[in-house]
Amino acid sequence: MSEQFDPDFNADIQQLKALMKVMDEITAKRVPLIDQTALVTNKNIRNLENWCSEYVFDDGDLVQDLKSAIIELKYLLSIITDLRERLKERDAEVSRLERLFHRE
Repeated sequence: MSEQFDPDFNADIQQLKALMKVMDEITAKRVPLIDQTALVTNKNIRNLENWCSEYVFDDGDLVQDLKSAIIELKYLLSIITDLRERLKERDAEVSRLERLFHRE
């Protein structure tokens, strides 16, 4: 292994610059971030539904409790989604009123 290793650092520097640019845009909030709450909740709902389907022949208390939990999670997720939409609408209305106030 007496060969000389001459790495080309130019590609690494270009990748580092691209990564830094993406990080700057994310921290400046120019890139919309995904709502992680809905993703995690939907994953948990799917997992619970899978458990229910595995034990469908044993329609006991556990399966009924899992089905109730799934219904409650879906209901709460819809409430959270609705409240977030209302907050966005409220923020848009506040911004509109502020612009209107500053114009006059």
